[in-house]
Amino acid sequence: MIRIAIADDHSLFRRGIAMIINEAENLQLVSEASNGKDLVKALSENPADVVLLDLEMPEMDGVETLAVLKEKFQDVRVVILTMHRDEQFIIHLMQHGANGYLLKDAEPEELERCVEAVYEKGFYASDASYKALMTNATQGFMKIEVPDFAGIVKFSERELEVLKLLCDGLTTQAVADRLFLSPRTIEGYRKRLTEKTGTKNTVELAIFAVQKGLVKK
Repeated sequence: MIRIAIADDHSLFRRGIAMIINEAENLQLVSEASNGKDLVKALSENPADVVLLDLEMPEMDGVETLAVLKEKFQDVRVVILTMHRDEQFIIHLMQHGANGYLLKDAEPEELERCVEAVYEKGFYASDASYKALMTNATQGFMKIEVPDFAGIVKFSERELEVLKLLCDGLTTQAVADRLFLSPRTIEGYRKRLTEKTGTKNTVELAIFAVQKGLVKK
């Protein structure tokens, strides 16, 4: 069961998100808050695996709250919920620790996919955030400092296949289903890929893959 916390100053929106979570078999709502300050207090009392975080809130907004969460609750995964579509804004939040970025007009099914993805592999890219990440990666705005593996590190055909699917935003389970392998096997491939590329997570892995021409934008 994935434990969820919500922070949004619009009670009607929170109620709608809560309904989606309560109807999902593998999700559990553990706390709600109308601002970042109350969210931090709630997480201290009721730990969560994933936080759904609004940006525009009173007392402590989403950007400030994100920084506090990454400092105090390092294991929590944070999904930004907003109507902002600006690519540079998305990049800024990803660079500062956001694990996912979801527009508020997304379908309920995408919210569930997003939560499952950030819980399983630490990253979810909606169409908007994936476009922003890949565009900036190809233009060199988000350089990942890793050793140059040219002529040294080799990738198997299966590793490249897994890499492409992970960069497409698929969850571990979805990749496993697509390739008729077990989730544990896919996790093994993902671990080897991050080790070979010197990256820390799937976000860096995706950016690295585009910059090195391993996958196409």
